[in-house]
Amino acid sequence: MLEHVIGSTHFPSIGQYKERLLAKVLRDYLPRTIEVGTGFVLFPCPLEKGVDLENFDELNQASFQPSRQCDIIVFDSSTVPVIFRDDDFVVVRPESVKAIIEVKGSLTSKGLRDTLENAIEFGQKWRQTQQFYRDHHQEQANRPGLFLMAWQVKTNRTGHRQITPSRTREIIASTYRNHLLADEADAFPLLEKVLVYDDFEITNCCYMSENPSETGFEYAEGWASDEGRYLRSVSNKDKFEWQGDKTIATLLASLHYQLNRSGFNRFFSYTDEIRHLPNISSPKIGFSPTWIDLPSEQFRRINSDRLIEDSDNS
Repeated sequence: MLEHVIGSTHFPSIGQYKERLLAKVLRDYLPRTIEVGTGFVLFPCPLEKGVDLENFDELNQASFQPSRQCDIIVFDSSTVPVIFRDDDFVVVRPESVKAIIEVKGSLTSKGLRDTLENAIEFGQKWRQTQQFYRDHHQEQANRPGLFLMAWQVKTNRTGHRQITPSRTREIIASTYRNHLLADEADAFPLLEKVLVYDDFEITNCCYMSENPSETGFEYAEGWASDEGRYLRSVSNKDKFEWQGDKTIATLLASLHYQLNRSGFNRFFSYTDEIRHLPNISSPKIGFSPTWIDLPSEQFRRINSDRLIEDSDNS
């Protein structure tokens, strides 16, 4: 309705409104101890060179660097105080952050690459902070989930989609392959999911190939694409159709798992009309590898929330 009323007069207003809509849904369905805001994460880092140490506070051995502005920050303020707050605008500590969500009105290849650039920069700062914490005997924090939520795929004047599920996962997989070594992936937050409303989902996952001779690998870490809609029965019970958005439910389930992995209840978080799914495929389903056939230790690093010491390898 807002797009119809103001058209292309001011796209930022439409974008901010969509962020508020999503933030409201998250507040309604996340635990009350969890807050949803927008703003910055402030990362402690080693002192800059040339700092005057004459009156130096030995208990505060850090400089600080902010993240880029985050559309939506999901954080826990029940035990970790915020640094700054003005309504829903916040500056928070890394250890309070549970998830970062970037919101886009229309997904394009350029927009996806911009999100990946932001995600990789965030991941680098996060991992550097955990190294700084470890070196100064400060408790490390579990890495947060990074998500991209888009409301649609952008089309050109002829109605042609500017990006497809397969192209989306390929861009993500190749970007991480080119910018991140498996040996440096421990404690590095990855882009966990890309969700396009009522369309498709991309998920970071480990994949075991049933036919290595065709895929070229036996197992891999990468990104898989899937339907963003539910498979539902229609009037004829033997007929099924993809209909009804699933991406918001997927996002909520992912956040529930991020907040409480040991107590995550899949029986409530994953619900659908179909209990026994028929073998119905979709052209949106596929997988793009980033790291293939790595030793188990490297796969463990990729999926580790915290820094793995070399001594842990034994």
